[in-house]
Amino acid sequence: MQVCQNVSILSVLLDSVAPNSALGASCQGNWPSDAEFAVDYRDHDRQFPQVDHGVCSEYFPSMEKFEEWKRESAEWIRGTDYDFSRRYTLYSWDLGPQVALSDSI
Repeated sequence: MQVCQNVSILSVLLDSVAPNSALGASCQGNWPSDAEFAVDYRDHDRQFPQVDHGVCSEYFPSMEKFEEWKRESAEWIRGTDYDFSRRYTLYSWDLGPQVALSDSI
C-alpha cells in the first residue's frame, strides 16, 4: 500500500514538472481505455532540418488502425515529394506501455 501511495505522489510531482501530454505514449496516464497500441512520432523536414516539429502521439484500438495510420502517413510523405520523413515508436499495452517497434517512414 505504501508503494502505491509513493507512486501517486511521485506521479503528481512529475506531472507538475512535465505534464503527461509531454511524455506521450510512454506515459500510461495518457492512454485511452480502448487503446491497445500507440505511436509517438516526429516529422523531419529535409529542406529545413533545423526546424523542430515536436513529438506527436496517436492511440489505436487495434493493429489494423495502426496499419491504416502508417499507410496514410506514407501517402502524406509521398505528397510532399519526400521532403519529409516520419520516425515513430510503436507501443503495445501489456499492463502498461511496452515498446514494440521503432522505425521510420
